[in-house]
Amino acid sequence: MVRIMLIEISTEKEDNMKRYTFIADYEYGNSISVLQLKSESEKQALFSWIDHISFPFIKEKGKNKMREEINSGITYPCCLQRMKNISYMFQIINGKRIDVHIIEHFDLQQISNPSFFVIVVLFKGGTYVKQLQAFNQLDALSEWANHLSSRYFKRDEIIVIKNCICETKTILSVGQSIWKHSFKVSKNDMSIYIVQQ
Repeated sequence: MVRIMLIEISTEKEDNMKRYTFIADYEYGNSISVLQLKSESEKQALFSWIDHISFPFIKEKGKNKMREEINSGITYPCCLQRMKNISYMFQIINGKRIDVHIIEHFDLQQISNPSFFVIVVLFKGGTYVKQLQAFNQLDALSEWANHLSSRYFKRDEIIVIKNCICETKTILSVGQSIWKHSFKVSKNDMSIYIVQQ
């Protein structure tokens, strides 16, 4: 099940607001949540995200535990190596794992042509993240497909993925600067989220 929400948290200091996209994977693809919101800081955005998540078995008590672990420093988002403005964290609440990728969008003044895109792929219970530059979301998807690695995918999977992406003419927009593309690869679902930073 995929749940997509776009929320704007408004405060008096609109000039200091940054836009964040959260892509959360609950129990290895059992449920996926995409949430985009505006906030003054990543930590404030993280707490707002916790307020709005809706996963099975994660009720208010579990959300309070998540907040406590973040406040105490037990759990915290860490920057992904060689990627700009992309963080990752995971938590285990009530025996259930939640993996979260947090993407901070660039200011509109910083956006260049080509733009930065983040590709988040959920496949076979794993997550693959890549940051690249492209002129649009279709170019970003094609660029990602051109550099698939046999470290992550089998040879026959790479062929299927490249063929599916080569045939793609449009991608579903699921929010401001967020697109989703999914298809089957060797009887497994592949969900690809493309986020323009």
